[in-house]
Amino acid sequence: MTELTELLPVLDDDMTKCVKCGMCHAHDALYLASLDESLGTRGQLMLLNAAVREGAQVGDLFTEKMFCSLNSYDPQTNCPTGTPVLKILAQVRQHLLKTRGLQGLADMFGERVLAAVSASAAARQRAAVLAKVAAAELPAGNQWTDALRPLSDAGALAPATALELLPEVSPAKGTGRVAYLVGSLTNYAAPEIAQATVKVLNAAGYEVVTPKAQKCPGDLFVTLGDLDTAAALAAHNAAVFAEFDTVVTSCAATGAAVKNGLAGDDSGLSAKVRDVTELLAEGFAPRARLDRKVAYHDDCQLRAGMKVTKEPKALLTAAAGSNFVELAAADSASGAGEGPFSLFFAPLAQKITAKKVERIVESKADVVASGNVAAVLHLNEALERAGASARMKHTVELLAEVC
Repeated sequence: MTELTELLPVLDDDMTKCVKCGMCHAHDALYLASLDESLGTRGQLMLLNAAVREGAQVGDLFTEKMFCSLNSYDPQTNCPTGTPVLKILAQVRQHLLKTRGLQGLADMFGERVLAAVSASAAARQRAAVLAKVAAAELPAGNQWTDALRPLSDAGALAPATALELLPEVSPAKGTGRVAYLVGSLTNYAAPEIAQATVKVLNAAGYEVVTPKAQKCPGDLFVTLGDLDTAAALAAHNAAVFAEFDTVVTSCAATGAAVKNGLAGDDSGLSAKVRDVTELLAEGFAPRARLDRKVAYHDDCQLRAGMKVTKEPKALLTAAAGSNFVELAAADSASGAGEGPFSLFFAPLAQKITAKKVERIVESKADVVASGNVAAVLHLNEALERAGASARMKHTVELLAEVC
C-alpha cells in the first residue's frame, strides 16, 4: 500500500483547477467507451484528490486507474479551467513507480503485457521498441533494460533503423534548413516514414539534417512515470538540436510531448518543434494526383497536442482532389493510445479501435492517412484482422507518392 499525502504540495494548485464540471466527458474516449466515471478524466482526478487530501492508503486498484489513460490531449484541451491533466498523471505515476518499484508495477501489469504482445503484432512492435530504447539509449545499469528484456523481439523491429538509413544531411534546392527529430517508434519500427519525411521536405525546398546523436524524446518514459529518465533524454536532445532554429517531427506523439514540455526542461527545444505538415503547407506542391480514395484520421496528438488542424487535410485534399473522402468522427480515438495503454489495457483499446475500424469501412476509403505513427501501425493491424480492404498510411507517405 502507498500513501500520497506528500504529493499535496506538488499537485495542490493543479488539482484545484478541476471544478468537476464534466465537460471533459464529451472529449474523453475512455469514458465514452466504458461509461465508467472512474475511467474518465474527471473520475481519475476526483479519486486522486481524495487520496491525496485524506491520506488514504492506495493499492493496485488505484494504481491501475492512474495508469489507465490514452494520454490524450483532448480532455485537458477542452477543460474550461485549463487543468493540466497529463502533467498531474505523470507526477502521480512517478510517485507510484518510486514507492511501489518497477517490480511492483511488473507484478500488476506483466501478465497483461505478455498476453497483449502474444496476440498483436502492433503490441509486439511497441514493446520491442521500448526494450530497444532501454538497452541501446539509456545508461548502463538503468532499471529498465533487464525488466524489459523479455519483450525484446528483433523480428518486431525494422531490419535497419531510420537513423542508420538516413544520411546526416539531405540537401535540397532551396533556402530552408531544418533538423529532423525522428522519434523512437519511427526509428525502430517504421523507418519508411522517416524516409518519406525527408523526401517530401526536400521536394518542398528544405535541406534536412538528421543528427545521428539524437535519442528517444522521453515521451515513452513520461507515460510510465519515470520522469528522471525522460528529463535526461530531453536534456540530451536539447543539446543535440541546440544549433537549429527549426526542428521538425513526423510523429505527432513525439511532437506533442516535446512541444508541451512533458519530459521536463528542454532548454528551448519545445519552442522550435513543428510538425512536418506545418512546413509542407508553406511550400509543397503535388506533381501528380493520388489515384485512390483517401480519408484522414485527425489524431488528438497532432490536433490537440500540437494545435495542427488544417494543414494535413489541406495537403491531402490537394494531392487527392475529388478522391478525398470524409471520415465520420475523424477526430475519434484510434485506441492505440500513447505509451503503454494498449499493452496494459488491451480489451479497452480493442473496444475503441473496433468503432474506429467501423467508421473507416463505412467511409469506403482505400487508404486513411494519419500523422501519428502509433495509430498507423495499430489501425493497420486492426483493419487487416477485420478483413477490411482499407489500409493506413502516414500522411507523408502519401505525399511522397506525388512529389
